[in-house]
Amino acid sequence: MKKLLLLLFIVSSQSFIFSQSVAFTETKIILTVNGTADTYYDLSANSSDGNQFQNNGDLGTFEEGASTLTLQGVEHKVSKCNGGDVHGSELYYRIYPYGSASGSFTNVDGNGGYMTTSWVSNDSSSGGCDYQTWRKTNGSVNLLSGLSNGRYVIEVYGRGWGSAEFYDNNSGNNYKANFRIGSFTSSDGDWSTASIWTGSAVPANTDNVVINNDTAWTRSGQQGP
Repeated sequence: MKKLLLLLFIVSSQSFIFSQSVAFTETKIILTVNGTADTYYDLSANSSDGNQFQNNGDLGTFEEGASTLTLQGVEHKVSKCNGGDVHGSELYYRIYPYGSASGSFTNVDGNGGYMTTSWVSNDSSSGGCDYQTWRKTNGSVNLLSGLSNGRYVIEVYGRGWGSAEFYDNNSGNNYKANFRIGSFTSSDGDWSTASIWTGSAVPANTDNVVINNDTAWTRSGQQGP
């Protein structure tokens, strides 16, 4: 009888251990876009809450040497069920030219392994699970640093740890959005005149450009507006 009770205790204990779980329920990255801080982008492609990172797919065109795109941080919503626990989380990112995935990932603090978020709140409890918010908002990663005219991809995923390590990585595909760096006009004039471009340099034929003024150009002997 004692052996039977011991066996039942062991089975019951193992069932309790294996029923513990921790998971991400929502992730939003926080960007400063051209000076506008605290712009939240939801990584979920199915979310209707605010700006969608994955569905949006395009963060816009930024002026070379003048615009700003800053990674402030991340907000993670997590669940911990049946005794599971969360100790921290972080966002990893990398940037590369569109169509040429390359480079290693680093976290928002740029030093890998550092706990980038802090606990913010216990939000609710239901069905044996507790729900929490973890967040970091004071990062200052210049995502445009060192980039020239072209189209780029920012790829991100989340990692959490506690009673187990867990990820928000879109089933291993991670989350991606793209953006462009381009040349902008600053006054009316001829395309080939450097002074009409904010960087005082005429863009190449393959460069991204944003025309904010009346601009004329000559091509194959024809002039266009």
